[in-house]
Amino acid sequence: VEMVRRLYPYQYSQQLQTLAKKIVSVTRTGQAPDPADLQAFYELENRIDAFQQQEIVKLAQEISKHLQTHPVDFIGFKLWTGAGFAGVKIIAEYLKKAHPQLPIIGGGPHVDWYREMIFNVTAGFDVLVYGEGEETITLLADHFAGKIELEKIPNLIFKKAGEIVTTAEKRITDLNQLPVPVYDSSIYPAMGNSQKIKVLFIDESRGCPNKCNF
Repeated sequence: VEMVRRLYPYQYSQQLQTLAKKIVSVTRTGQAPDPADLQAFYELENRIDAFQQQEIVKLAQEISKHLQTHPVDFIGFKLWTGAGFAGVKIIAEYLKKAHPQLPIIGGGPHVDWYREMIFNVTAGFDVLVYGEGEETITLLADHFAGKIELEKIPNLIFKKAGEIVTTAEKRITDLNQLPVPVYDSSIYPAMGNSQKIKVLFIDESRGCPNKCNF
């Protein structure tokens, strides 16, 4: 909850609501919005974007400081398209510069859509994970513990000697073998003080079956 408040500044909410209502009410009548209202809306959007950029950099600095006293074997991010990718890109690049030896992994829908092209726009990730990640992430933990080579882990995309390597895709055949998620405060500290947004999701399929071009 606090993260939402932090990234979506409430000082702009009233002005944003007022402009949005004016623009929507006019368009519903079939007329074009007032150019001045549109210009004000875009200017406000730019201010919010700039504000969020600053907060994302602060988040990267906070994570970097935390890593100095809480070292980890690797760090992973879920990548979404749009702001969900742009923000993580900033954080990953900051951490890679501050902690060059720290492996940074990217997974999620954005990797399924864009695969190795992500390497064309950022050097923040060492390895990308496509497809299903529950089994892959445990094998990555084994890799960074020196127990298995990257080439033997499915669902990976990475660079080796400047060349793109994509390992074979592997789907989970028995979902019942996956452990039940743990949502206690030891895993999610925000659960202890009602800061975690509690939403129940029901997935009808594993991953998105569509090939959307955004």
